[in-house]
Amino acid sequence: MMRAALILLFAGFGFSLPAFAADAEPIDALLARVASAYGGETLHEGVKAIRQTGVTYSTMRKAEGRIVRTYQAPDRLRIEIQYPGDEELRILNGPHAWKREQPMSKPYRDAQLLQAVRMALPWNLLQARSQLRDLGVQKHGEALLHMLELPMSDSLMIKVAIEPESGRIVRSIGSLKGSMGVMDFGTAYADFRTQDGRLYAAEEHHYAAGQPTGHTYIERIEFLDALPESLFTPPGPEAKTRQHT
Repeated sequence: MMRAALILLFAGFGFSLPAFAADAEPIDALLARVASAYGGETLHEGVKAIRQTGVTYSTMRKAEGRIVRTYQAPDRLRIEIQYPGDEELRILNGPHAWKREQPMSKPYRDAQLLQAVRMALPWNLLQARSQLRDLGVQKHGEALLHMLELPMSDSLMIKVAIEPESGRIVRSIGSLKGSMGVMDFGTAYADFRTQDGRLYAAEEHHYAAGQPTGHTYIERIEFLDALPESLFTPPGPEAKTRQHT
């Protein structure tokens, strides 16, 4: 049933019916519901750092791997994936991004920033209240979801779909604008759980341009005060030198 619900949720990926403005509650009331769902006063305290560990599956690789994701607010991210016989390392540190030890271009950096924002989505929405656009209630499959849009730069924006009754974020869509046009990256969230008084989705289904690219299951999540700076510096002397140029 969960898989069927996710298929319905993304059946209209990239397409939505017109917003039902009359049915949409004010944005501040919606955000209050989100805050209550994700931890109330704990949510308003914000999140300084997060570590997630679990299992991820890549459709392109046709392989499953162990994943560790670490996030330091506002724009530091490290993703380590151990596949059978191979590994991936991606790092974001402010304006810089690397894949393994290689410095990457701005589009890649934007894609990593999108993942960083997603790791602390409810907190980032509240902090960016003045920048949010209310897209109203839209129909996606059989569900009516309240859509919010957060512009992050001239080339990057993210939309979130929220269940009006529960305040849960059930979907996010990041749009990257580049030389080849606009590319959408989506995630559907399920299996909501609580850790340290904060709600999180243990199950994520990933999409690009409306096509499934894999899924991730979070086995453990930690909310931390800080993470070592070394996590956000790639290995190798050349990469460390480039970080400070």
